[in-house]
Amino acid sequence: MFDKTEYIEHDFSDISIGAVAINGIKFVGCSFRNAELVELETTNCQFINCNFISSRLNGSVHNCSAFTNCRFKFTNLFCVEFIDCKMTGSSFIDADITGIKIAKGDWSYTTLRETDFKGADLSGIKFENADLYNCNFEKANLRGCDLRFANMTGANLKEADLRDATINGIDILGLNLNKTKIDIFQSVIISEALGAICDSF
Repeated sequence: MFDKTEYIEHDFSDISIGAVAINGIKFVGCSFRNAELVELETTNCQFINCNFISSRLNGSVHNCSAFTNCRFKFTNLFCVEFIDCKMTGSSFIDADITGIKIAKGDWSYTTLRETDFKGADLSGIKFENADLYNCNFEKANLRGCDLRFANMTGANLKEADLRDATINGIDILGLNLNKTKIDIFQSVIISEALGAICDSF
């Protein structure tokens, strides 16, 4: 199926390629609308400005690949694994990401509104300027995440582990922080957001 190293504005709509492994291929402005990509494996691939609307990627595994400024509206991403991937600027509005696994990687400027990350291990992921509105992070591991200027209004962080995460520029008042684990530096930021004046002794 993929016998080239680069595809530009190619139409792969409605194709069906189950359990295929691809390595080092670049796709720019390509359409995978309604494509059957179940259990696809990618390694070091690049998908730039690609359209995955209404496609099926469930059970697929992606290692060190990039999906930048891609659209995943109505996409089936059930039990998909993204391992150390670059997802900058991609939108997952109305996608089914039940059971998704994210390990490391750059998810800056992504749109992940109202996603259920309950109990997920998201440690060390970069979510800078991401849209995480109303996401459920209950009991999730967010240690070491970069959350700078992310939209986290309405996010549920009940019993989540936020220690060592960078939280500058987020709306603290819009968060559910019930029993959330935080570190000393975060406690200062949160206290100041609540109107306290923090000073040294």
